Amino acid sequence: MADLDLLHSFLAIYRAGSISRAAAMVHLTQPALSAHLKALEARLGRPLFTRRARGVVPTPAGHDLAQAASSHVDALDTLVDSMRAGSSALEGTLYLGGPAELLTTKVLPALAPLVARGLTLQVRLDVVTPLLEALGAGELDLVVASRKVAARGLAYQVLYDEELVLVGAPAWAERLPRKALEAAGGEALLADVPWLAYAGDLPLLRRFFRDAFGARVRGSARAAVPDLRAVMALAEAGAGVTVLPRYLSEGALQRGSLVELMRPAKPVLNRVHLATREVRGVAPRVRAAVDLLLRSAPGW
Repeated sequence: MADLDLLHSFLAIYRAGSISRAAAMVHLTQPALSAHLKALEARLGRPLFTRRARGVVPTPAGHDLAQAASSHVDALDTLVDSMRAGSSALEGTLYLGGPAELLTTKVLPALAPLVARGLTLQVRLDVVTPLLEALGAGELDLVVASRKVAARGLAYQVLYDEELVLVGAPAWAERLPRKALEAAGGEALLADVPWLAYAGDLPLLRRFFRDAFGARVRGSARAAVPDLRAVMALAEAGAGVTVLPRYLSEGALQRGSLVELMRPAKPVLNRVHLATREVRGVAPRVRAAVDLLLRSAPGW
């Protein structure tokens, strides 16, 4: 059995944190992967993992081996992938995940040239945590993530910073004077407004209040809808006040169906990342998608 195959299997287990998840990533059976690990441990004369009820934990020797071997193994895999791909580098399927709003308005249009060149896209729309879990399990190749989740085997690159804005229909702008909101203690004027949110824990509102006011948002969601386009529609209809990314609300702001209720002294930003797996390097089609998105994002 080739030492490189053993190292591939070891790194898959190290990055996945369990033999079952690693087996799914590298398309081997769990017994085969366990046999690879036992052969490598026998060759080195020391255990590389401690078995737990839910997965495995690297021993000091396991950490040392991963640190020493990962960059070399990944570089070899990347070289082999690029040589195999040739002119068909974009053939095959890219399994992509992300939030519906950002993928619909920005990410998928940016990837259109790759589809025209032969790339097949399979897209999963969801919130960040299940998407990153699917990425770690090998079900997805690339995730557009609104936040980072610490997990072994995932790599993140900054895509761009989306600006968050506090908005409401014109009637709410009349009830909430902008100068008063922007003055010290202005958040008190928002104590009783009906909040419209992506989720019941008010994620974007919490971020806006923390950065704009240095305070916690009070109240609960009058309406919680896991699609910011629906939240925006409710806001345009006058149901209440919300926080939206500027890229999504810009059209409504220009039309006048929404009003930016205040502008903080410093823009409130939410950092968006591209997440990939660190298993056997990154396939050419994934690298092509990442490169194109990084080039496109400054224009968003």
